Amino acid sequence: MVGLQEEVKQWLDSGVSIEIIEQRLGERGILERDVDKVLSKIMKKVKRNTKKDHTRVLFFKELFDRIAYGIGSHQFVNVIFMLSGASYFLIGITDGIREIISSFFGSYLNHYSAKHWVSRKIIGITGILFGFCFVLMGIARYLKSTWMFMFAILMATIGVVGHGEFYSRLQKRVPKEKGWAKYMYKHGILITALSMLISAVILDRISFLNFWGYHLNSYILVFGIAALCFIISGIVISFFNEKDLDLEEHPEIFGKFFKTTMSNAKIIFKNRLVVLLVIAATISGFVQVIGNSFYGIYIFQTFRNIGFGSFANIAVVFVLSLSGSMITPLITRQISKEYGKFPMLIFGTMLTAIMPMAYYYNPNLLSIGVGTIIGVIGSAIVGIAQGFLADEIIHHQLKESYFRMHGIITVIPYLITVPVGAFIAQNLGLNKLFLILSLTLVCLVVPVYFIVMVILEKRNKKKHNLRGVNTTQVF
Repeated sequence: MVGLQEEVKQWLDSGVSIEIIEQRLGERGILERDVDKVLSKIMKKVKRNTKKDHTRVLFFKELFDRIAYGIGSHQFVNVIFMLSGASYFLIGITDGIREIISSFFGSYLNHYSAKHWVSRKIIGITGILFGFCFVLMGIARYLKSTWMFMFAILMATIGVVGHGEFYSRLQKRVPKEKGWAKYMYKHGILITALSMLISAVILDRISFLNFWGYHLNSYILVFGIAALCFIISGIVISFFNEKDLDLEEHPEIFGKFFKTTMSNAKIIFKNRLVVLLVIAATISGFVQVIGNSFYGIYIFQTFRNIGFGSFANIAVVFVLSLSGSMITPLITRQISKEYGKFPMLIFGTMLTAIMPMAYYYNPNLLSIGVGTIIGVIGSAIVGIAQGFLADEIIHHQLKESYFRMHGIITVIPYLITVPVGAFIAQNLGLNKLFLILSLTLVCLVVPVYFIVMVILEKRNKKKHNLRGVNTTQVF
């Protein structure tokens, strides 16, 4: 990694743009996340033509984004969607479509933004579009129109994916190591958690507002605040002076990219370990999508008259889970040292299975809170372990193609599995759904990971024996 840092530093010193560096390293099979780590480490050492005002603009943009994400939490949106008249089946289907749109649209925009410079105006417009989708949700709740609400959710997905992908490219060009900007990037999740708690208090404590003779409920107030924050965020980014940045476009026909990725896919999926890994990831992803659609709704309905309050109970549980996710890297590092990288997959999956089982087996607020924290930690461990496994079993020149197509391939089965999960929720109830989700992880995903470990163990032993034979022949 040190040699790579020196190489990247030389390129930057010679005037090579970040996009060209990313393209060169990607062709060598170096993952995007590793490139980002290297760039962030040497950013302090490389003199760049960037104004101090840039970090100030990005700080305020991040601040309003973090507040809006907390105020308009996905768990709250689904509960209000249900209160607008949506059935469990429609909620599950909507979240499934949202996930598919996010994966396909996000993969395309990730490639596009890597090859083309997207101006601050486009970034701002996508943020403002996302904000107005919350306004539409508020109107849909007022009219109790489930189809308008569903349309607003899907439009919001397009807005947030476009905004996130384009904005992340802009972030890479601005150093974030100074002052409040550094704090915001590292600890902004705390602002999101606080905003979520404030939103829950508004939803629980304020019934109606008298606005110019109209009686508006608290849902419209919350959606209005979220919309306002996202709109302000979109406006703030317009003050970013992109002329100070060294911008280059490196166009590439998307069809060519798609064709190259698919040809690499044929090579990658000849490896049975990759196939098994994708199968396990697909099943795990389905469990998370369906589970996240209904966890907040279940808490709202079951503990409506006890605990902190209908929405406050949801906020407390998921804020605690956010805090649990912050310690996951420490836990993962320790487990990796003690037991190795690949047992982490099984351990993390078992932890993930505890979350839906806690909702089924012992439905009280304390056990659900603890189960949610454990489940979030488990999901994070599985994600990290899958990255480790992919690094070991996939050739370095094909890794980038694998990670590009991974999200798309794993969501294709959602066209079948998500409607099945939504049907179970509608006809058997949420308790039975959570039991099925937990058993799915334990009975389907864990055995797949055991098979992966056995195959890897045999492969490693075979390599070791071949090395032993070669050494004997030499002597």
